[in-house]
Amino acid sequence: MKKVLTIAAVFVLVLALSISAFAAPSPEAGTTATIPQDNGETVTMTGIDASQVPDKDGLEAAAEVAVGTADTLRYVAFDITYTGTINGSVTLKVNMDLTMKLRAVLHFVNNAWRSEQFDQAAGTITVDSTSPFVFVYDTAAPAPAAEAPADNAPAPVGPQRSPQTGYNTVLWIVLAAAMVSLAGYCFVSARKKTQE
Repeated sequence: MKKVLTIAAVFVLVLALSISAFAAPSPEAGTTATIPQDNGETVTMTGIDASQVPDKDGLEAAAEVAVGTADTLRYVAFDITYTGTINGSVTLKVNMDLTMKLRAVLHFVNNAWRSEQFDQAAGTITVDSTSPFVFVYDTAAPAPAAEAPADNAPAPVGPQRSPQTGYNTVLWIVLAAAMVSLAGYCFVSARKKTQE
């Protein structure tokens, strides 16, 4: 009976290690990040559900014009506000996902989506007003390398990276070790049985 319980415990542990870790909902949706600007003003980015943005057909059309069509595009929506006054245009520091290449920044202005200038490596967008924005990322392309931050640079605030999922190399190593251990236990048990 002791051996049966031990083997059952081993199987429970092996199966527990194989449970997938599901990704949390997009860290941008429902969160708010405040980013200090160099001029003393602040930008507030409030994540919104990309499926709830206005004029979804217009958004798809604007994205297709900006980057073409691809199955690897990911839309991340924000409502961005700025505490300063915008005269003409302003370049704002914003939080961007640094694990994927940003293909376009689309801005909802006058009931239509338009493309805005951005620099992913610097983490900036150039705009003439604030309202809903959609960042269009290519999940199949890596982000460009950013310059190393200065020693006195403030720590990033708010969502910076999406959680990594699908990485299971360690799982296979643990599973193989558990199987080797189980095989060793069975071998030793069988050997003891033959010696008795």
